[in-house]
Amino acid sequence: MISFPCNCKAQTFSLPDSEAGGLIQCPKCGRLNDIPTLDELKSYDSDGSLKIEPAHKRKKTTVNELHRTYSNETTDDFGNEVDLRQTVDDLRTVGSKERAVTGKVKPEKPRYDPLSGELVRPLDIKPPIAKKSTLISAADIGASSTADALDRNRRKNAASRLADSAHPIPTLYTLPLRLLEPINMLMIGFASVGLAIFALACMPLLAGLFFAAPVPIIVGALVVAHYANCVEDLGPGEENDVPRFLRDAEFHGDIWKPFVRMSFSLGLCFAPAMIFALKTGGAVQFIGSGTLLMLGALAFPAVALVFCASQHVANLRPDRLLGTIVVLGGQYIPTLVLALTAVILHVAACFALLIASASLFGTDRTYLGWWWLAAGISTPLAVYVGHLAAWWLGVLYRRNEGHFPWVFEMHERARMEHKRLKVLAELEKNRQRAAP
Repeated sequence: MISFPCNCKAQTFSLPDSEAGGLIQCPKCGRLNDIPTLDELKSYDSDGSLKIEPAHKRKKTTVNELHRTYSNETTDDFGNEVDLRQTVDDLRTVGSKERAVTGKVKPEKPRYDPLSGELVRPLDIKPPIAKKSTLISAADIGASSTADALDRNRRKNAASRLADSAHPIPTLYTLPLRLLEPINMLMIGFASVGLAIFALACMPLLAGLFFAAPVPIIVGALVVAHYANCVEDLGPGEENDVPRFLRDAEFHGDIWKPFVRMSFSLGLCFAPAMIFALKTGGAVQFIGSGTLLMLGALAFPAVALVFCASQHVANLRPDRLLGTIVVLGGQYIPTLVLALTAVILHVAACFALLIASASLFGTDRTYLGWWWLAAGISTPLAVYVGHLAAWWLGVLYRRNEGHFPWVFEMHERARMEHKRLKVLAELEKNRQRAAP
């Protein structure tokens, strides 16, 4: 038992050894008393006060001990460390696997996840792959034809970029199969439904119910904007699948601007022929509108590619449009066939849907089933070919993005660099000729 008095001298406690080191409250004075341990009981008198050792029994303190206690030195006379307190650097190394041997090397501070408290371990990062230089070598500068050297270097860089791509750019032969993938067919289905709703919503207009005009206008604008989004995402966006219908449905960037680009391209190419046919008559009407329609049809793929990919009306200048066609070369012929086929099929699908819907309200329903069959085939076929043409325009942009004569483009810097190197090559050639 541990027996000791309270500080008020009015209460004496007798407690078991298991409560040593705890606290107890005096029932008389209310004070808290520290319960001493068995070793501390030797230092207490019977009244609870601390014992004071007589002066003749105290150990005399030597000068060396006083010097060690009150000196600012951290080592004794033999070089042993006296101050064993932890320093700030010691506290920083808590939790790290390696400890600093000298003061110059400091271990890395451990990091912990703020939510789970897990130790964050470093991950090994793959070293970056050295890119091939796009500068012209000295052998190319000293070649007989500097233009050939520039063109050879440009083609070499384009080929290496295509080879290093994780998703190779599809070709005209692989695109039809790529469009048959489930995710792409889903987007084609959405666009087909939109085209069908547009055609069916035009019926009230034919009946003179012009108050229903906003419905076909809105739906048609959404379908047209989707095609412009396809050219933009599959070309400059470098996507590998057909984008979502209307993407994020953001009005300014996903609906209005794409609709303006594609509808302006269609209007610029085909509206002059329609206006000329309405304003004139006879042979002049036939020849003039036919000529304008042919010129517009020839220019439509280039106009759609330039305006939807570059997104700047300054690139629609005639010389830049012709320069785009020249850059595409033989690739422009299948592009022209695809684009015009898509436009014709869309017109045919809308016409078939209108005739089939109008036949429901007529008395003669002999060919009703055939018209609905034609509409059911032409609508998804038109949308499929339209996506094929839009994807092919995106492929053409990715293949020739550094060679189009467009302004406000990133490849303008590379082209200016080529011009500068060409001038340097000419100066080097002239210096070599002038040298004795």
